Amino acid sequence: MALEDRIEPNRIEDTPNLENSSNHIGLYQRVKDRVKREVRPYLVDTSAALSFYTPLMASSEAFIAGMPPEQVLKSRLYAAVYHSIFMRPYGKFREFWARTLKANPDSSRLKKFLVDTSAMILIQTPVYSGILLLTGTDPKKILVALPAGLAIGASSGRPYGYFLDRWRKLWGTKPVLARWNNL
Repeated sequence: MALEDRIEPNRIEDTPNLENSSNHIGLYQRVKDRVKREVRPYLVDTSAALSFYTPLMASSEAFIAGMPPEQVLKSRLYAAVYHSIFMRPYGKFREFWARTLKANPDSSRLKKFLVDTSAMILIQTPVYSGILLLTGTDPKKILVALPAGLAIGASSGRPYGYFLDRWRKLWGTKPVLARWNNL
């Protein structure tokens, strides 16, 4: 019996339509939910750090520490790799740190400042040291750049936290210490 003889012409509507199948919709929705839950926050936190810290730290390295342009560029490239690896975990640490210190959008400005500043210093100190060492920065310049970097980290902890929350809200992810009804 030929294949054409086995297919009934009137039974075409019984063939599964992947666009309308519940399995297809379920898989699509699961993938979409996972992207929204995991990938979007990763991209948001990473892009926030790159946008905020690249010009700030490059200026510090060039004008305060006196690093030559090629070393600043190398440092910022290492930092971009660092941001792509560590800034989502930093965002999650900041969320954890805020919960641990019982801080939320209704907390005082001082409490928010303490959460963001201490979280930044706890994470930035070892990481920035590693970045400077990896770039082959002269130890004398590290002695100047590291305190300057820590000072920037300490003084930018809350502004970065505010920026990150605003950036998260803009891209549809949940802010930690800020709340906006609209942008």
